[in-house]
Amino acid sequence: MLAAAALVAVSVQTGTAGAQSDSAARDGKADTGALPAKVTPKERAGLLRTADARAEGTADTLKLGGKEKLKVRNVVKNRDGATHTRYERTYAGLPVLGGEIIVHRAPDGSIESTDRANPLDITVPTT
Repeated sequence: MLAAAALVAVSVQTGTAGAQSDSAARDGKADTGALPAKVTPKERAGLLRTADARAEGTADTLKLGGKEKLKVRNVVKNRDGATHTRYERTYAGLPVLGGEIIVHRAPDGSIESTDRANPLDITVPTT
């Protein structure tokens, strides 16, 4: 029984290891669009400026509280033009421990998804 379970586990792992997009499978080539693009320092500075300019709108889209702000920490651009922006979240100017948010944008700039360590709203009791 244990051997059968191990065999199934190995089959599942190897069955998904070679998964590619449909177009990549048709062409017989790997899809490299999701790999990081090589950017010059000037291009990187532009990516950081763009992300910084979008920070307030991004915070609104993510429905962060009024005292919460996003500070750009890094931007990675893929070969296909998609970007991944790493933000530090602050509350009333203080860094939020575990508040990092990564925003994944499509090449057209629309938000595709986000990753965050803590999705909860921040509440601070007052005395």
